[in-house]
Parts: sequence; C-alpha cells; structure tokens
Amino acid sequence: MNKATKRRGLGQVLDRAIAPFFPAWAAGRARARLAYTWRRFNAEFLSTYAGAVKDRTTNDWAAKTTSADSALIPDAATLNARARAMVRDQPLGRSGADAYKRHVVGTGITCRATAKQPRTGQELESYNAMADELWDSWVADPGAVDIEGRKTFLGFQRLGIKEFVTVGECLLVTSYVPRPDQVGLVLQALEPEQLDTTKWRAEGGNEIRGGVEIDTYGRAVAYHLHTTSHPGDSYRKAASTRVPADRVLHLMDPDRVRQTRGVTRFSAVLKTLYHSSMYKDFELIAKRMEACIGLAHTSGSGEAWPLGTRPPAGDDAVDARSNPEFQMEPGMIARLGPDETMALLNPQRPGANYGPYIKGLETEIGAGLGLDYSTLLKDYSVGVFSSQLQARLELWAETDPLQLLMTDLWLRPIRNEFITLAVTEGRLDAPGFYEDARMRAAYLSASWRGPAKRWIDPAKQAAAAKIALSLRLTTLRDICNEMNQDWREVLRQGKIEEEFAASLELDLVREVSKAAGQIEPRPRGEEPTGQSRPRHVVVGADGGNGDRLRTAAPDRGRIPVGRRV
Repeated sequence: MNKATKRRGLGQVLDRAIAPFFPAWAAGRARARLAYTWRRFNAEFLSTYAGAVKDRTTNDWAAKTTSADSALIPDAATLNARARAMVRDQPLGRSGADAYKRHVVGTGITCRATAKQPRTGQELESYNAMADELWDSWVADPGAVDIEGRKTFLGFQRLGIKEFVTVGECLLVTSYVPRPDQVGLVLQALEPEQLDTTKWRAEGGNEIRGGVEIDTYGRAVAYHLHTTSHPGDSYRKAASTRVPADRVLHLMDPDRVRQTRGVTRFSAVLKTLYHSSMYKDFELIAKRMEACIGLAHTSGSGEAWPLGTRPPAGDDAVDARSNPEFQMEPGMIARLGPDETMALLNPQRPGANYGPYIKGLETEIGAGLGLDYSTLLKDYSVGVFSSQLQARLELWAETDPLQLLMTDLWLRPIRNEFITLAVTEGRLDAPGFYEDARMRAAYLSASWRGPAKRWIDPAKQAAAAKIALSLRLTTLRDICNEMNQDWREVLRQGKIEEEFAASLELDLVREVSKAAGQIEPRPRGEEPTGQSRPRHVVVGADGGNGDRLRTAAPDRGRIPVGRRV
C-alpha cells in the first residue's frame, strides 16, 4: 500500500467519524475532495497540449518544476566537471569550444575612438588619436593588462569565450595599480569554481546563491570569491573574499529569469558525447581483439595436441601469462578428432552502419552546440558553394550575438574604466569629462569590430558588394567592419598609395588591373601588323556561376577584356 492510498484511507475514516456530529464540516470536506479530484482529472486526462498528457504512455516521463537557480546550482559542479573533461579529452568537445573561440573572437574584437563634439558633431581627432594610442599600448602589454602577467587583452577574450562555452560563465575582477608608464587598470580572470558555494547568507541578510550575493530582486550585490587560491588546489586553502559587484564583470547568458549563474553550452549534449565516445572506444577495443585472434579451436577429446601441432621446442608450452602455446607451419594438415572443430575468424567490425550512425550522432551534437556539421568536424567536402555559404550565415547568426554580448558585458565596461582612469591620471586631455554628462559620453564613444569575416568566394562577393554600394544598400563602413578594418584608415591609406604611385609616374589602377590578370582594351591601330591575334579564354562576367569558361574570338581591332587562363 503506497502513501497516497494510506492518506486516502485515513481521510475516509475521519469523514465517517465527524459526519454524525459535524455534518457541515463533513460536507465541506466532501466538496473539497470532489473539486480536487476534478482538477486532477482535468490535468491528467483532459490536457490540451499533447506534451502535457499524463497516461500510461507517459508515466515514466519525470519533469521537475523548479526555478532556474534550484535546477542549476546543485548540478553546476557536476556539469562543469564533465564539460571540462569533454573539452579536454574528446575531439568533438575540443572542436566545439575552439569553433566558438575562432568565430566569436578570432584575432580579436577591437575598437577605435569615435568621440565627437556633442553640439557641433565635429570629430575630436586629436583626442581620438591619443585615446587609441594609449589603448593600443595597454591591450598589447601582458604586464599591464593581466594581474598574472601572462595574457594580453586578446588572451582574455579567447579565454573568456572558451570558459563561457565550456562552463557557461567567466568572471573578471578589475583592480587599480598605480604605474608610471601605463594606465593603472589591471584585470584578473577567475573560474566559476572559485566562487565560494559554502556560504548561504551574507552578514547584511542578503541571500548567497552559488557564491553570488543577491538582493530581493535577484540583482548581484557582491561575489564571494577565492581570489588568491583555487579550491581545486589541495596544497593551499584560503578564505573567500567579498568583492563588490561593481568590480566584477560576469560574462554569462541567462536562459531564464532570476538566473544567477551560467550553464555550460554542452548541457544538452554531454550524455550523447559521453556515450558516443564510449561506443567508439568499445568498437576499437573489439576490433583490436578480433585482430589478435587468428583462429578458434574447439575440442571435446581432451587430448593436449590433437591437431598435429606441437609445442615449441624446449618450452613448457605456456607463455609468461600461462596461456597455452603451439606452433603451426605452412602447409600443415590438421588432424581433427571426432569432437573437434576449427574455425577461422571473420571480423565484421565496425560494420556498414557504423559510419552513418556516427555521422548522425555528430550532427546531433553540432545542433545541440549551435554549430553546423562542417564547422564542428572541419569537413568541407560535402555540399556546394551555396550550402557552405548558408552554413556560414547560420554560424554567424549564432556567433554575432555572442560578440555583442561579450562587448556589452566585458569589453566596453573595461574600456570605459580605462578611459576614466586615463583622464583621472592626466594622461588624456578631456575637458568637461566630469562636469558634463554629454561630454563624458562623447569621450567614451568607440566603434567595436569583430574578427574579419573572410569571403568564401572573393570574386562573387566583391561583385555583390560593389552592386550593393552602387544601389546604396550598404556602406563602406559596414563592409570594412565585416573585414575588421577602419573605413577611414582604408581611405587614407588608399590616398597615400595613389599619391606615391603618381610620384613614380605609375598608373595605380592599371598596375592593379595587370596584377589581377586583366588586360585593358587597346586603341585601334596599335597592334603589330602582319600577325594573327590569338584566341583568348576568358571567364564569363555575365553574372553566372563564375566557373564556366568560354572561348572568345577577337573582334575587329579589339582584344576581349577578361582574365587570361
């Protein structure tokens, strides 16, 4: 008898006992029981959504109703340990984490100062140049950026996004160290394992969830961190430190409201990754065992050497592990007894279904991680240009929001703190920075650019960009931002190169055309006389697929324009 049946039985006994003396009470209990039974019947048997039906086909479908933190924080240690093991030991896990590191950060998310006078809109060129000079010097100096003295600003970005994918979050603590040669801003990266999860209540009464102190609205007030040690280091134990939230930059992407901690991107595929790797290992072990065995001998006669074989000369017929040994010679005729058989092994592993099954698992894992098959496996042999382009567009749709998230939560606050300290230290002249909020916002303005998005087919995509520019569907700034270039610097450098080419009496446009393999039309009468003009194979420029070649016969007095092959 289960607990529900016992409770129901006790309730019925109580109803019968009170009914003669308290009929109204008994009637109220009966009505309440009937209403409860009706609501339960509706919930279990009259569900509107098929996914909410509760019957014998879904009795084993256990789904908990709980808050984000109640679901995540108790499992965080196990999830993080398993995710780190997958990234550390499994090829697909490592490839998935590295794919995000390549496409979100790549060679770095960079910025340029774009301060303008709020009233006139005029660019503050001298301020921008000085701010960029100070920033570029700081981000490239590990001794200035990192409290450990190992990582540049790019190193922090690459570490941060890999931690974000692997364990769902990464923390930065900002500090100030006065220095004569650099702005005193210093960063310290911390793993989520360095949060003190043993504390539940702060001195002021705030609740602490997974090492994060929050107020009644769930806002982070402080972080309790092991800043001078790591709980995983058994040789050193130190108490945690309460760090105010305004000094901590917490990179995470919450999936639910009132979610205090981040969750690994591998959460949906950890089980599949584990079992798929185990399956491949077992297949390999079985294959090795099959390769080690040449034949099998079955005997019921009990004779020691029934097949005409003999033990090795001068040996006790066993190896170092006490396994029987015997010798066989080419052309030997085996003499089988009445109860003896011999069978040659014919290994069947891994089998015809192994490849499709593994590919299906890999596709499922990639989908769970938000990556396409080609990016996860680095296999670009399948598909044509259009499918590869579509895969790249889907990948950018996954990684571009993460670039913005990292910029908003990490990079922009760091640069704002850097500029503020540079002004405070007197390294940067910014009149009105503290007096005028509009001026301060102007001084902090910057343009952020992600890593260059390389073109899959430069010829086609350059032609498309040219058309988009001519139709005013895009701008040079947008195109340069995709290639991680500053459009102003591109124009300035282009002018410098044109002026230098002119000083050497060179036609830069013609030289570039010649380098690209293009021949400009020659005026009539300049061709040598008495010579037949050869036929040229040129690439079709009619907006087709770009891969079809056509043979062009020269017309009168004109050489066809195109790329020689």
